[in-house]
Amino acid sequence: MALVVQDVSKAYKDLKFPVVLNGNNYLLWKRTTMNVLGGRGLTKHIESTYEEAKALEESLVKETWTQEDLTVLSALHCSLEASLLEGYSYCETSKELWDTLANVFGNESNLTRVYELKKTLGSLSQEDNDFNTHFGKYRSLVAELEMLRPFTTEATTLKDRREQDRVFGLLMTLNPTYTDVIQHILRDDKIPTLEQVCAKIQKEFGSQGLFGVKGENLPTANKAGFVKHKDKKALVCEHCNKKGHAKEDCWILHPHLKPEKFKNLKPKANVVNASNGGQENEERAIVQYGQQEKALQATIQDKGCGSSSQNQETIVMNKADLESLIQSIASKFSTGGISLFTSNSYDPNSLVLDSGASHHMISNPKLLENIKPALGSVKVANGHNVPIEGIGSINLFSKRSSAFYMPKFTSNLLSVKKTTRDLNCLAIFSPNDVKLQDIKSGNVFGQGGTKDDLYVLEDTSLNSISNNVASYMIANNVKTSVVLWHNRLGHPHSRALNLLLPGFSYDCAKCEACILGKHCKVIFPKSNTIYEKCFDLVHSDVWTSPCASRDNHKYFVTFIDEKSKYTWVTLLPSKDRVYDAFINFQNYVTNHFDAKIKILRTDNGGEYTSTKLKTHLEKCGILHQTSCPYNPQQNGVAERKNRHLMEVARAMLFEKHMPKRFWGDAVLTSCYLINRIPTRILNDQSPFQVLNNQSPNIDHLKVFGSVCFVFVPGDLRNKLEPKSTKCVFIGYSTTQKGYKCYDPVMNRYYVSRDVKFMEDEAYFGEKNWEGVKDLPNSTSDRAKSLRHILEHLSNGCSRQEGREAIPNDGTIEAQEGGKDIAQEKGNDISQVASDNQQGISREERSSEEVVKENPSSEGEVIESSSDDEIYQAPQTTQDPIYTRENPRRSKREKKSPSNWKNTRVYYNCQAVAHPIQATCSIDLLPKEHKAFISKLDVEFVPQRYEEAKGIKEWDNAVDDEVQAMLRNHTWDEEELPQGKKCVSSKWVFTIKYKSNGDIERYKARLVARGFTQTYGDDYRETFAPVAKQLTVKVVLSLAVNLDWELWQMDVKNAFLQGELEEEVYMTPPPGLENLVASGKVLRLRKAIYGLKQSPRAWYHKLSSTLKANGFKKSESDHTLFTLQNDQGIVVVLIYVDDLIISGSNKEGIKSIKTSLHNAFDIKDLGVLKYFLGIEVCRSPEGLFLSQRKYTLDLLKLTGKLGAKPVSTPLEPGYKVNRKGEKDDRPYHCPEQYRRLVGKLIYLTYTRPDISFAVNQVSQHMKEPTVYHWSMVDRILKYLKGSPGQGIWMGKNSSTEIVGYCDADYGGDRNDRHSTTGFCTFIGGNLVTWKSKKQKVVSCSSAEAEYRAMKKLTNELTWLKALLKDFGIEQKTPITFHCDNQAAINIANNPVFHERTKHVEIDCHKTREKIEDGTILPCYTESSDQLADIFTKAASTQVCKFIHGKLGLVDLTHP
Repeated sequence: MALVVQDVSKAYKDLKFPVVLNGNNYLLWKRTTMNVLGGRGLTKHIESTYEEAKALEESLVKETWTQEDLTVLSALHCSLEASLLEGYSYCETSKELWDTLANVFGNESNLTRVYELKKTLGSLSQEDNDFNTHFGKYRSLVAELEMLRPFTTEATTLKDRREQDRVFGLLMTLNPTYTDVIQHILRDDKIPTLEQVCAKIQKEFGSQGLFGVKGENLPTANKAGFVKHKDKKALVCEHCNKKGHAKEDCWILHPHLKPEKFKNLKPKANVVNASNGGQENEERAIVQYGQQEKALQATIQDKGCGSSSQNQETIVMNKADLESLIQSIASKFSTGGISLFTSNSYDPNSLVLDSGASHHMISNPKLLENIKPALGSVKVANGHNVPIEGIGSINLFSKRSSAFYMPKFTSNLLSVKKTTRDLNCLAIFSPNDVKLQDIKSGNVFGQGGTKDDLYVLEDTSLNSISNNVASYMIANNVKTSVVLWHNRLGHPHSRALNLLLPGFSYDCAKCEACILGKHCKVIFPKSNTIYEKCFDLVHSDVWTSPCASRDNHKYFVTFIDEKSKYTWVTLLPSKDRVYDAFINFQNYVTNHFDAKIKILRTDNGGEYTSTKLKTHLEKCGILHQTSCPYNPQQNGVAERKNRHLMEVARAMLFEKHMPKRFWGDAVLTSCYLINRIPTRILNDQSPFQVLNNQSPNIDHLKVFGSVCFVFVPGDLRNKLEPKSTKCVFIGYSTTQKGYKCYDPVMNRYYVSRDVKFMEDEAYFGEKNWEGVKDLPNSTSDRAKSLRHILEHLSNGCSRQEGREAIPNDGTIEAQEGGKDIAQEKGNDISQVASDNQQGISREERSSEEVVKENPSSEGEVIESSSDDEIYQAPQTTQDPIYTRENPRRSKREKKSPSNWKNTRVYYNCQAVAHPIQATCSIDLLPKEHKAFISKLDVEFVPQRYEEAKGIKEWDNAVDDEVQAMLRNHTWDEEELPQGKKCVSSKWVFTIKYKSNGDIERYKARLVARGFTQTYGDDYRETFAPVAKQLTVKVVLSLAVNLDWELWQMDVKNAFLQGELEEEVYMTPPPGLENLVASGKVLRLRKAIYGLKQSPRAWYHKLSSTLKANGFKKSESDHTLFTLQNDQGIVVVLIYVDDLIISGSNKEGIKSIKTSLHNAFDIKDLGVLKYFLGIEVCRSPEGLFLSQRKYTLDLLKLTGKLGAKPVSTPLEPGYKVNRKGEKDDRPYHCPEQYRRLVGKLIYLTYTRPDISFAVNQVSQHMKEPTVYHWSMVDRILKYLKGSPGQGIWMGKNSSTEIVGYCDADYGGDRNDRHSTTGFCTFIGGNLVTWKSKKQKVVSCSSAEAEYRAMKKLTNELTWLKALLKDFGIEQKTPITFHCDNQAAINIANNPVFHERTKHVEIDCHKTREKIEDGTILPCYTESSDQLADIFTKAASTQVCKFIHGKLGLVDLTHP
């Protein structure tokens, strides 16, 4: 007992309270005292007596209670003021003292205190206090008022309070002479009504008039002289709080009442003394800060209304009478030119420095800027309130300072405190002037004088600053260098420095700081170099398009002659073709113009700085000039030409509403036209004319994009077919005498001279300018353009197979002129395409050539890069078109020569035809979840220790794991006993993420290779605490429907919590071989990951901790623990070292988290977002589960990211093949097949759509064949089409269980076993499903369906028991749907013995469950059977229908 007392005294000897009770702060004292006592668990001493506490706690010892109570009582005594302690020291217990103080100071009916609080709140003002202090005082008063008048909804109480507030409002407005009446009224327990209060006040007023005591103190307008009080010592002024006089006699409030002998003792700084002694009394009777009083003073001075007698009687007036008098005088003298509101000596622009003012107060609005309306007033020394009408900013020596705008004020006051603070200066006052000195530099920047005994600043502008500074320097003979002033003023320009300080000059070019801080680019001068010959200088640049052209070009390169400005354009599929384009251009210049290129001017692009081009230029003696970095202006000719080309091309596309894929044709046409248009830079000549010395012919020009009709020769049509084909005009051929036309419907390209035009009509009639505007800079269509490019990359390859390449006019690289189209052939570039390199001569090309673009025997759809329209090539074979120039030729295959080499270059040779971006995108996901899953794909997770070694994060993770094992004494170094063997180990790496996507930690786990253990030798019993995936989905569905929280926790070094009883030896793990002596091994003392007995040891410790906290283990799933009470339910689901916590009891969830933190080294990962490779996306509408990252990693591992997707996991109509029907050759790598199928099995946790397919391929794990591998390959292609597909669980607020079952009778044609398929729903959400081959052969479809019903019955029975653990009872029979009426009849009717005698006894469990009301079979049409996809390969339409019913969606599909 003594030990207990000693501990108690030691624990509470420093008990102190922060607030001392003084009678007026009871509420604050009560709150702080309760907090101190509650924090030490001592509130029971002020809430109950010993007897009451004893009844609740039988083990309570009276001596201990008494000692604790005395300690609390002593602490309470110390928190009382001495005056209060004397009156309440008689209390013997803490409770008695507490209750006594509550009755005295905490009385809710204390009307006096309520009135005092309301009055204090009404007059409360912040004044100069900071906001926190002011708010604390305000909040304390409000809290005390709420305690005295607690919240209520009772009508009677509310009515009484309204009556009290009316009375309080009246009492607060009464004159202080009624203080005794107010105190008398407030002493009553119940406040009287307003009428009763008025009656008492009337009686008090009558008594004052009768006895003449208090009424005589009231000042009146017509009463002169001073009234003597009988007892001045008893009076206290309410204005200055000084004794000896009342408020109406206060000299501060009424300075005219001050006797003459006291007036000259201590003059005020803000009071202007009159220089004329004859008018001193009158002037002193006027308050200096009032405009109306100023008017009266001016009137008295000018009109001589005052008297010079020193004994003149002082008149006392109230404010209303004074204002009336002033208005009358003002109206009387308004015509005499007298300003009533200003004095003769008052300058409206001068500023008076006042040490007593707290803010700047300006009456002249010209001195302020940015005036904003504001409400308020300033109380001056005479007690009057001058209104504030706005707040603005005043310019004080080039700095801004806030000021009050007070037009009714008589002068402009500057607060000394605010001025020195805002300007960071010192105010130096002398008898005749005042100076403002900068604290940092010590320079005087402002100076003012005195006027009428006041310090006045006349001017604060910047000019006055410089003048003041200059005069100050001259007056004090201070010679400051120009460099110093240049630095002081922030390195201004020389001209600005000279304007600011006349007479000073400084060259800024000599200042290094100015050069470093102000250096700009040199102005680009106009070039004066004149080139006499063409091709002496050639400009070149490459332009990139945001989308692919009609013939899959992405770039074009320009070559511009400096002399003639003639331009050549070449369309390119990739930038590396620039070298070939230049070689062709150089050869063209040499052959056609007998000239040589001397200088090539380009930018620093990689296509121009390549080694191959540099070598060629050096070999040919061509000088290569490149622009400086970040100076594209030096290559301005090419840059401007690109802009000109695109402006013309864009205008032509807009005019005829052409789709963007025709940009290549538009650029070639614009180049053709620009070369023939006169320009001012060539003296109104065209580039064609300067280059060829002849004018171009423009008679053949037509409108780009217009409708045209190409003539079809008679040999290529019959008598009833049309004689022309409707096309769109896309340009001029440079190698043939004809027009280029294109048929979008047939996807054909024509070059013909027999063309009819309808130039006023556009082929693409719909205006879709959004699709063609801003081609160089548009980013909105880049994703579609990229997809279009990638989908059409293989077209070129298809043209190479089995036949010669067809020439593509889109690759023609030059546009030049001649006298007409026939003459242009000699001037234009002869662009050599890939067909020329394959031996096809130019003569084989006809004048009316027909070129097939993107041929496809399967009717391939050609999608435009814009959304203009889609054209589909027909599946019918087109008849060839033969002409005189293109006669019928042999169909024999022409073999390429042995030395032929394909030099065709495709755009982005690493691109794939079917990119993953076309099937998986996170743009449609919620913003937070998008940010989360985007971080999952960033980090690299090594698979081996060698990959992680050397990376800082993973090295730290390995060190942390090793240190944790050493702290837990996981192993000892020992010699390996004879007859024992060691298990090896490996490192497994992973990353733990928080709910917001941030990395919680890099985790390294040492895993023993437990598969080498021997039963009975180094392990006996095993158990894996792995939650069923079915249970996980059940918990998630309940959490969505019942609005439960979902949290995730991770146990660090979970298996180290368990002790090992067997002798287990392990070789040193990778990376730690040097830490173990040679020849020794590690004997494990604690369980680690991978050992057979490790999970059992960990599970035993974790389950014990949960049971100690009141949790109950589920019999349906031993990894599920629940805790139910009145506040709700808490659910804990265990998956080795990962925990899912859910439930409706929020406090219980917090409690179990705290308990687990105390018991284990555990991390709270926040809201459930990523669990065992499953991504969880939750919203108010529901929850989405997917294995997107797992699927993408699987596709990347197998190299299927670029595979062409398929619509179904198995071929429609798939049947198990008999032996010999398919390719039965053994697959060369069975281990690879098994690993991949194992990964697919894990993927079925959220992908029920592949369950049947995975079930089929998993039956051949032992001896897979090539055909089985092709099935796996198709499953991967199906996953490629929807990698982000998952299960949607909606918030349906239901827990009803529903099931579907089906069977495929004799589906396996080898052994004729049937396949069982079923799925179940809880609350409308899919939770479980299965596709499994039956073990025995069924004799009928009814028997196969009956066996499937038995499997579903077991599943529904388990789900019902599982929901019971959650406290959810399914009172009605569970409905399950079957599409076989015979099986339903067998289950309902036990008479059919002949048909069921051979069925196993356990299959009749279905009948038993139907009889006891657990389940209820229901017939469903086969078309509505949702379990159909679990038993057979369904078509695309059936899959889409069932997937929608199952809740399968893909939120990541673009």
